[in-house]
Amino acid sequence: MEKNRTLAGLSKYIRHSPEWYYFIVPAFILLLIDYLILGNAYFVAIVLLPSYILLNFLDYIFIKISRSQFPVYRLIYFDFASFFISNLFFYAAYLLNFVIGINILYMTMLAISFAAFFRFLILYIYFPNRSLSLVISSMSYTFSFIIISLIFYYKYLKVVYFIPFIISSLIYVAFAIFFIRFSTSNFYKRYKSKPAELINFFISRSQIGAVADNFFSKVYNKIREIPVKTVDIRSNGKTKVLMVFPYVHPGPYGNLCSSNLPYKLSAELGLENIMVFHTATTNSNNCCGKEDIKNIAGAVKSSLKKINYSSRISKIEKLRINGYSMSMFRFGNYGLSAIIPDEKKFDDISLKEGLKLIKAMKNVSEDFAVIDAQNCFTRNAPELNDLSMFLNSAQRLFKSMETKYDAMIGFGSVKSNIESLGPLGIQAITLKTDNYQSIVLTDSNNITEEAMNLVRSKFDFDVEIYTTDNHLANASNLDVNPLGAKDPQQVADAIAEAVKKSINDIELVEMGMGTSYVKVRMGEENSFQILINTVISSLKRAKYSIAVVLLLSIITSILAFKYLMFFMLLL
Repeated sequence: MEKNRTLAGLSKYIRHSPEWYYFIVPAFILLLIDYLILGNAYFVAIVLLPSYILLNFLDYIFIKISRSQFPVYRLIYFDFASFFISNLFFYAAYLLNFVIGINILYMTMLAISFAAFFRFLILYIYFPNRSLSLVISSMSYTFSFIIISLIFYYKYLKVVYFIPFIISSLIYVAFAIFFIRFSTSNFYKRYKSKPAELINFFISRSQIGAVADNFFSKVYNKIREIPVKTVDIRSNGKTKVLMVFPYVHPGPYGNLCSSNLPYKLSAELGLENIMVFHTATTNSNNCCGKEDIKNIAGAVKSSLKKINYSSRISKIEKLRINGYSMSMFRFGNYGLSAIIPDEKKFDDISLKEGLKLIKAMKNVSEDFAVIDAQNCFTRNAPELNDLSMFLNSAQRLFKSMETKYDAMIGFGSVKSNIESLGPLGIQAITLKTDNYQSIVLTDSNNITEEAMNLVRSKFDFDVEIYTTDNHLANASNLDVNPLGAKDPQQVADAIAEAVKKSINDIELVEMGMGTSYVKVRMGEENSFQILINTVISSLKRAKYSIAVVLLLSIITSILAFKYLMFFMLLL
């Protein structure tokens, strides 16, 4: 099984359609070539061009009636592609007509029928459960040609000649159906769901509907008990900021399942000053839905009742092992640490390994939380599946840390419409010991190294920057979209503002940690990688079979068209 694949790996298949006016010149060039081959300006101007225009109109009516998410710009692109593909087939057939042996005028019908194969494949993604409508719409180009011919060219084409035309189109549709079922059989076998439904959800990204929820309920369906750790920082008996460490992953995408987890927990708990950290989890640890969020919120409330507070803290210390870094903060006999990419990069930490480190640290502490810093964005970075190198060193570091400072801590936050930043914006807590030390949490799916360096250049003390790994940012184009990729200076300025606010907010506080366990529905080990690999394997199967299927469909269609035409001539 290939590792480290994410939804972002599929983003290359999702592209925005060009504007309609880009197709005008290419369309007229194709019509000009048609005229040069056919030598019949009347046929080109009165049949071919109107057929193409009518195709757009018929498809537009179909989309409106079906009420599907199929924007006009995508429709125009789709119909131009149908026109382009049929013309390519026509040119190839013209060059090979010494073998095919069909009248050049009727060859245009054969070429247009070929578009039905391509059209069916595309439309199937949008209408996987509308079989009859799908077949009819995939043959819209065939019908538009017939309608225009009967109106403007009926003197030259007998109606009976349209029978092989329709049958040829149906042959291509039949082969397209076979191709889809063959390519996606493994996917359907595993998930009992049509992959087209899921693909349609991702293409029509504004829809967060029952189809995607239903599908991911089959992926994330294992009941598992996980810890939810809560650090309450309070002043004068009132919560100043709540730091939450839920051992679930904030994915997979957009607002689905446990994506946008920080905001969902904030809303469920009715709290604004809440920092939801990305813990040692992977996409296999995404939760199923709303009920899980409620359960996690309930665990936060429960853990607050178990907290013993302390007003003594240590400095934030750091150690480097085997190309990775670990930062650690101790308060009372509690601690939290972040695993940080350094010389070696990674994306997500195995839940199993995170829990193993927590267990080891509880031998020297009352309670402990492990964070995945999820910073220093590196595309295609591997998961970190081994934390054993930290166990002994982390224990020694914690025991050596002195809580000799009063808990002087401030909190600040900045909400902004910066691209790739989630609803909770940028949050910062700053400790005052011998100097200032800040922990920044951005509600984003990772952050660029450039943005972090710009932040650090603004201060003469340590600023640790972590992210929530919020997959809400993936919704715009099915990619990671790390914070700072577009405007790192704007991001750095916003983070600096949050840090300055937290410095101005510093006061004497007390803090402590509580843990509650909760049952949630999440994926099995490697479930998300299995999903991605199943999708990729379907694409590969399609890639290797398309040539054979196309060749067989073309041969079958030509033979059927040719001999049916011969039969019609005898009538």
